[in-house]
Amino acid sequence: MFKINNNISVAHLSLNLEGGGGVAIKRLHSYLIKQKIKSKIFTYSSSKNDDQIQLFSKSIFNYLYFKLIKKINFLFLYKKNYYSFYYFWKFRINNIEEIMKLEKFKPTILIIYNNNSFINYELIEKLQNKLRFKIIIYPLDMEPLTGGCHYFWSCENYKNNCVNCPAVSKSLSSYVKKNLEKKKEFYKKVKPTFISGTKNLDNFIKKASATKSSTSLSIYTGVDKSIFKNKKIISNKIYILYRSSYNLRKGENYLIKTLSKLKNNDSFKSKIVFNLIGKSSLHMFLKENKFLFKNYNHVKNDMELSKVYQCSDFYLNTSIQDGGPMMINEALASGVPVITFPTQLAKEIIIDKQNGYLINKNFSEELYLKFIWLAKNNRSQINILKKKTYNFSKIKFDIKDNIKTIVTI
Repeated sequence: MFKINNNISVAHLSLNLEGGGGVAIKRLHSYLIKQKIKSKIFTYSSSKNDDQIQLFSKSIFNYLYFKLIKKINFLFLYKKNYYSFYYFWKFRINNIEEIMKLEKFKPTILIIYNNNSFINYELIEKLQNKLRFKIIIYPLDMEPLTGGCHYFWSCENYKNNCVNCPAVSKSLSSYVKKNLEKKKEFYKKVKPTFISGTKNLDNFIKKASATKSSTSLSIYTGVDKSIFKNKKIISNKIYILYRSSYNLRKGENYLIKTLSKLKNNDSFKSKIVFNLIGKSSLHMFLKENKFLFKNYNHVKNDMELSKVYQCSDFYLNTSIQDGGPMMINEALASGVPVITFPTQLAKEIIIDKQNGYLINKNFSEELYLKFIWLAKNNRSQINILKKKTYNFSKIKFDIKDNIKTIVTI
């Protein structure tokens, strides 16, 4: 692989460990441990895992403030499920004593994923001055570039200090700008390196008013290729993997709209099987309309997840605003072609008829046509595409490359 420096210790800092971002953090941490590199995760989320250290404020006032402000905030936010604005105008942790566990770990590298309203920037700066560690910012979305929005869609205010923020009422607009100014000042002082999971996000970083002066690079998020492997399926049916979600940003409504046109198509319903991870209204829809599907909600680790990919012929991604999602990387590394809407990652790496199919417009109609086409394919045709996908991904999406980048910065 590369020569390991035993003096390296990596601290991962994130407000929470939810969703695909949380999976990526824990996966990176586990692989560092596997390579005998010291690693700990520091988060606000409670955990019984010894490798995940909870950092929190003992202040009752802080606890009550965040409980209350979470409810009040929504009265002043616009398009809540669109911009995903989650800034709470105050940090949860403001005293150096509350991050003593992080200080005692003595990291040589601190990776910040999501510090939204988590630890006061001044504390991180003081700790860096004391321990002299390098800081890497590994954005899970656009939040590190904005005054609070995790997704900015067509808004380009991130290039201009987030003035006139469309996600909040005018009464809060100045606070959004101040929040971004704090980030900008923090980046200027601690001189972080930004690592992006896509070239697209790296371009955003180079254009953002808060980060355009920072060092940045991009590398696709990898997986452990000793776990994620391809496997030939022997069946006349075609299996489509899909992660269901109630989040509107994940575009499940487009899938349901598409399948509504196919509920009387017996040839499609007898040929296509949906492998589902996650919970949403999709399960009930498929059951009520007698589509074939299997639930894999028991998946607890990468070994079990890899087996789901090995049982799938395609991964379907209907996200309409996403940096990844991470499942595209996992699928391609497993030799599973991807049918996808144009997310940041998908636009960069999905090549029609080589590793999947990219649907750029008329989402529901184009997906319907793709489903009709799929149902007419035979097993040998599918296996040819899966082989092309595996060959495409042989030298990509390897977590070893992520580790090497991090420890050599």
